[in-house]
Amino acid sequence: VLVDRFGAKPFFLAGTGTIALAALVDALAAVLVVLPLGQALLGLGQLGSQLAGQASAARGRGGSDRDLRFGRVAVAVSIGQLVGPLVGGVILDWAEQAGLDAPTTPVFLFGTALGLGATGVGATSGAWAAAEEVRTDGTERRPSVASMLRIPGMRHALATSVAVLTAVDLLVAYLPLVGRERGLSPAFVGLLLSVRGLATLASRLTLPVLMSSLGRRMTLGGNLFAAGL
Repeated sequence: VLVDRFGAKPFFLAGTGTIALAALVDALAAVLVVLPLGQALLGLGQLGSQLAGQASAARGRGGSDRDLRFGRVAVAVSIGQLVGPLVGGVILDWAEQAGLDAPTTPVFLFGTALGLGATGVGATSGAWAAAEEVRTDGTERRPSVASMLRIPGMRHALATSVAVLTAVDLLVAYLPLVGRERGLSPAFVGLLLSVRGLATLASRLTLPVLMSSLGRRMTLGGNLFAAGL
């Protein structure tokens, strides 16, 4: 509702700026109780930036290429999931070998730089204009939350999204712990997470072909089954 009212660009800038702040808080955290604050800020920032990106893709001119626009957003996310863990693991590995007292600090500072960079790109980009023009020309209705929940299949889609995101978050959060328990280096754990990102990227690149040949329902069901395996 707030994105519909104020536009996608402010939420994107607020989201990426909050991500940068969250990484900085984690980098400077001297006591354990500060870390939950950083994670809360990170969650808010991710939510704001992702909602803004998806809203912008949905509002672009022309409905025929909407799947393509969403696909581009998804591919961009996958590239981040591919590069981020690998680079973060390499930085952490270097910091540990260098004997730094807080080897995670350089990783968080790297995340701060990325968040600030994304904020700068979003602030100077002209890609928001077309989407905002569609939003403000008076032709787009703003449905209520209750009305959206009454759309056939919407509740099932939300439940599926919650399940998938929970599974992914569990994997990303606990795989480094498993790797540490097995004596794997941070760089190797980052490589494992990057392999997952690579598979996600390949899946999203082939998504239009899968949907055209198998249909949305079969594509969704098949991918969920493969993810469960």
